[in-house]
This record gives sequence, C-alpha cells and structure tokens, in this order.
Amino acid sequence: MNFDFTDFRLFLNIAETKNLTRAAERTFLSVPAASTRIKKTAR
Repeated sequence: MNFDFTDFRLFLNIAETKNLTRAAERTFLSVPAASTRIKKTAR
C-alpha cells in the first residue's frame, strides 16, 4: 500500500465531514476518483 498526501487529506476530510461527496470536494477530487483511491488503499 502506497499512500500519498492526497490520500491522507481525503481520509481526514472523510473523518471530519462524515460524507464522501463533501470530502471529495474539499480534497478537489471527483466522487468517483475519491472512491477509487479508497478502494486502492483498502487492498
């Protein structure tokens, strides 16, 4: 598993907002891109 700064920022934003859509917006990602990043790090 390789994490980068965007992954950490996304996880932090998900924890703060408890909402994937808002977290993706705060991380400047689309929802599908955020979802893909989560799936890749969960492996």
